[in-house]
Amino acid sequence: MIPSENKSSKIKRAEAESAEPLLRVEQLFWQPGTSPRPILNDVSAQIKKHQFCALIGPNGAGKSSLIKAILGFIRPQRGEIFLGEKNLRQLSRLQMARLMAYLPQNSETQLRLPVGELLMMARHCWIPPFARPGEKDREAVAEAVRRCQCEALLEQDFLTLSGGEKQRVLCARAMAQESDFILLDEPVSNLDIRYEESILLSLKNLCEERGTGIVCVIHDINLAARFADTFLLMKEGRIFAAGEQAEVLSAPLLSRLYDWPLEELSDKAGRRYFFSGQP
Repeated sequence: MIPSENKSSKIKRAEAESAEPLLRVEQLFWQPGTSPRPILNDVSAQIKKHQFCALIGPNGAGKSSLIKAILGFIRPQRGEIFLGEKNLRQLSRLQMARLMAYLPQNSETQLRLPVGELLMMARHCWIPPFARPGEKDREAVAEAVRRCQCEALLEQDFLTLSGGEKQRVLCARAMAQESDFILLDEPVSNLDIRYEESILLSLKNLCEERGTGIVCVIHDINLAARFADTFLLMKEGRIFAAGEQAEVLSAPLLSRLYDWPLEELSDKAGRRYFFSGQP
């Protein structure tokens, strides 16, 4: 169960949010030469730190491409991306690493390293050249390990882990980087229900406790409804709807998003569940 904030903590959080720079995506357009249509078509959005933003929509909507565009992995033909007044296209890789951590949908990491060493690599953007990791670096890694429940994996070779174990380690690596934002593409796709929920809860707690901005592609609408504050709904390369959960998460709107009838129920705790309305 996600702990609720009291009134004073909500006020403090609101004050902190108002002073934080926005991640702004402005009119992105991207159409690779091999594509018959734009993958990103006039995409604009604003995402705050202190928010868990779920990016949802049907397959091929452009969700992963938007994440990659923000990170600079692809270069849209038009549009800009800012964090506050910083144009992200003008930053070095080191500067970007301090601002953005990334967990891809399918990691191709082939490093034969103990998990503990792999996690410490997340700290390279903060460690001066030729210096060794310091106490703060070790503390950051230890906290990420605790949040993702990776203690038993630290001495193991990363390549020997199962798919779910690798995913937990890579999520811990993203947390250990201590960037302003973490961008994740299907972070719980290989996890069982225990770790699926615990990882998303850890990200939620990181968002609330540290003010880290979370931008997360999630296919499971019900998981998104449990953990996310705000939503970006994408369809056919465009932003279909954006806003807080109460504004955009409804069965009629989601039915139009997915071109499939959906219905909604709530349990006694107020948790919302969406399911197919097709008999």
